[in-house]
Amino acid sequence: MPHLNLAGCGRSAGPAGIYVGNFYKVSRQRLCCLKGIRNKGCSSEIASSPEGSTRWGRFGQGLENLTTGRSIPRIEYVMLVGTIALGARMTLMSTAKQMFALQELDILLDRIQGAQKKAEHELNNGDKVGNLESELERDTEWLQETVLQQKASRLEAQSQKERSESLNSQLYGGEITNPRDLESLEREASNVRQLVEQQETALSEIKDRIEEAQNRKTELQTKLDEIRTAWGIRQAELQAAIKELNEKREGFEGQRSKLTEGLDPSSLQHYEVLRKSKGGLAVAKVERGLCQGCRMSLPTHQQQRVRNGSQTVLCSSCGRILILS
Repeated sequence: MPHLNLAGCGRSAGPAGIYVGNFYKVSRQRLCCLKGIRNKGCSSEIASSPEGSTRWGRFGQGLENLTTGRSIPRIEYVMLVGTIALGARMTLMSTAKQMFALQELDILLDRIQGAQKKAEHELNNGDKVGNLESELERDTEWLQETVLQQKASRLEAQSQKERSESLNSQLYGGEITNPRDLESLEREASNVRQLVEQQETALSEIKDRIEEAQNRKTELQTKLDEIRTAWGIRQAELQAAIKELNEKREGFEGQRSKLTEGLDPSSLQHYEVLRKSKGGLAVAKVERGLCQGCRMSLPTHQQQRVRNGSQTVLCSSCGRILILS
């Protein structure tokens, strides 16, 4: 029968399968552990003959101080080796996928928090009722002051009219005959008439302003009533939206907390640093050889490492954690 090549050891064994060292002979039915075995830090290797009657294996780290002479069924050996190799690979793969799932949750949380802040800002600052009430109050005060001014102007105009009538009576009554006195009286009567005309013009302008102010007040009051009704509805909508967003946020935060429990602190810290420095995108998918975070092409060996999933791979261009699409 042909010799079996023991990969990486530089030795061979015959059909009897006798070999003393850090190797294990695996028959069809069981694994026989030889004496004096103490192996540490080696990679797992299996070489077999074409007939497949005998298999040789060399274990990796953690398989030392095996009980001498104990027979192990072949199926257990295969499962043990598979568990060691596949277990490490799945741990790394799940770490990258967990961080991607964490990123998806964080993106949702960012959107929820943004929507919540926007709703709270509108709730606290979107009340136009107060602005209209203040404007209506100012217009009302101005209208009241203008009405008082109108009353005062009317009294003054009435007083000037009476003064003008008195001067005219003196001027044309014939009681005063001195030319100098008549001239002085004429000038005074003329001045009073001008004052009366000015008062009448001012009263007319005040009347127009009062009418405009009253119309504006009526419009503001109508608008205020409409806005009060609309704001009451909008306020209820915003409060309901904020409550719903809070519930969603708490739910997603609970999911995030459970998800981070499965990540080691160093991986989580690395993710947080990347997410902060990369605009919220710490993990990027690889599609058609491109990092979807920076859209740069990845070297072939790096793409292979991502496909193998045997370790965490960072993009050589942007530094993001890579996962397969």
